[in-house]
Amino acid sequence: MGIKTGFPALIITVLFAALFFPHPAAGRTKLSHAKTAGVKKGNAAILPAQECSKCHSDIFRNWKQSRHAAAYENPVFQTAYRKTWLEEGLAAARLCLPCHAPTVTITGDYTAAEVITREGVTCNFCHGVTAVEMPAVPAKGSGYSHGRDKQPASAAAANEMNQNKNHGAYFTEARPCAGCHDFENRHKVPIGTTWSEWRASSSATAGDHCQKCHMPLIAGRTANKDGRDEMHDHSLATTLESMSGAVTAEIADITVSGNAVTASITIRNVKAGHFVPTGSPARSLVLEIRLMNAAGNVLETQKRIYRKTVTDRNGNEITSFDGAFLHAAAVTADNRIGPGESRTETVLFRTSPGENATVAAELYLLTTPAVAQREEMKIPLSTPGIN
Repeated sequence: MGIKTGFPALIITVLFAALFFPHPAAGRTKLSHAKTAGVKKGNAAILPAQECSKCHSDIFRNWKQSRHAAAYENPVFQTAYRKTWLEEGLAAARLCLPCHAPTVTITGDYTAAEVITREGVTCNFCHGVTAVEMPAVPAKGSGYSHGRDKQPASAAAANEMNQNKNHGAYFTEARPCAGCHDFENRHKVPIGTTWSEWRASSSATAGDHCQKCHMPLIAGRTANKDGRDEMHDHSLATTLESMSGAVTAEIADITVSGNAVTASITIRNVKAGHFVPTGSPARSLVLEIRLMNAAGNVLETQKRIYRKTVTDRNGNEITSFDGAFLHAAAVTADNRIGPGESRTETVLFRTSPGENATVAAELYLLTTPAVAQREEMKIPLSTPGIN
């Protein structure tokens, strides 16, 4: 009997269609993205990333490719945000933007009128964080404390502030990530627990923080003048290549007795310092085991699914991130694969006696992001007449 083991794969199926939702900031004045002036609140100034690029051009270009840079404007978030806005009204901004456009917690720009708000998780926010209070509650600003803001490159204090001496060591730790990657919803249900998962892991004990995997050193200048030749990867890239081998599936044993085929498959979380999957309850890890004949035709398929299950107050399962964020009242199950964990699954297939069969095992991540749907909407333009 042949044995075949599949490779991890990321399967994300997204269908975009026409959408007509009022924009959360409908009616605002749109500003040019070329604007570089900072936004002031009191005596503080928080500046757009373009200002940072004057001295850190390689890092700026690298960051522009990141999910942080797209945290506000990416279509998956925007669809979920519009759905939340239709349900929550103005409260949606205070629920969602402290993580997807965190400068609002400093500027108060909850209508996203300013360029810096639409920059998502931008330089000047992260490099001004001095502390994170846990557990984070997004509606309360995600627990971030923000210190003295950096000044423009032309300011007299530029050299002192751009060196960021006060918080350099802090940025090598996992805690700055915690405010948005470990949080409860308003019902006190832990939705994203990536930081807590890491904190309880052997990676944390060994001193391996988030940045080791998610911000490794890459080629590039830390500064245009007198910078180092290696910089940390600000693209935070998560690719098939970077995920490959993080979790493995190995067929450990196969026994055949008559028409019964029993296969044991061992799953190992080899590299991830957090659960797999982590973050959104809309993500699942799927182990798919197939029994195939000599011609390669699939005779039978079985699946094992690993995920965090959340339900609303009526016990209904919630499978979308925005739904979990708003309505999850309880975590009712969690069978995800923990850091360093090995787990063996046993499956039983039935086949014809003497069949030359092959067993194949494959792991993949399955996610169900919020996407636009075609939907008929009735928009009243007049008051109905009554006779």
